[in-house]
Amino acid sequence: MGSLGTEWETADIFSDTRLNQKTQAIGNSNQLNSITTTYPGQAIYPLDDGNGWLADRPDSRDAANTKWHYPQLRVGSVGSFGSVAGASFAADGVTLNQNQTLFFYPFTLPTTEKFYKITGVDWVKTLTNNSGTGVQIQSGIDIYDSTTGYRLNVALSGRYDNTVPATYFHRCLIPAGATCGIWYTHTGSTDTVIWNRRLDGTYTDSWTYRAGSSTTPYTQDTSTLTGGGTTNVTGLKVDWQGYY
Repeated sequence: MGSLGTEWETADIFSDTRLNQKTQAIGNSNQLNSITTTYPGQAIYPLDDGNGWLADRPDSRDAANTKWHYPQLRVGSVGSFGSVAGASFAADGVTLNQNQTLFFYPFTLPTTEKFYKITGVDWVKTLTNNSGTGVQIQSGIDIYDSTTGYRLNVALSGRYDNTVPATYFHRCLIPAGATCGIWYTHTGSTDTVIWNRRLDGTYTDSWTYRAGSSTTPYTQDTSTLTGGGTTNVTGLKVDWQGYY
């Protein structure tokens, strides 16, 4: 052993019984990648990035001795649901009644990665018929259970005076495959047309929408969703970032 045991070497030979199938390897990513004999519970400590490992992020072998756990989250693929394509718009979109929440669903996150975050929502164009001080709007992303109607908020915008929410604050990572929806609420004194309908082109992104009675869904509103319908002409796109 040229390193006297200070790092993993491919020439090292050890006994299952003597080491009780527990080993630890410390080395750079190339050295760790050259390990050919592995055991359940085997631990490694990477000194640099490469070959699937990240520096200073310990890893271990699974009980079946088939893979490394890779416990650290890594940035994966990006994607989106919905579309904002279209050259023209008209003020005959979905109407949000005063002091109500409108909830659009569903979009289902992929299962390519373990978790996801919402990175942005493109509303295209918003017509706000309310004006003056004291009119506040807010938006968010919820995991939605269509059986129980329960909605768990996972991304939230700030509350703004009579403007379109643009920034979403992530409250937690969203599990892969989750069915989600997006809501919009305002405290105005009149109804608001929140999205304009696209007039040209063919659009197949369908959104089911319902109305709720609460203007404070960020408090985990579970009120019954009523009315609404289905639209495929709403200019709305949700972007996400995957992590694995």
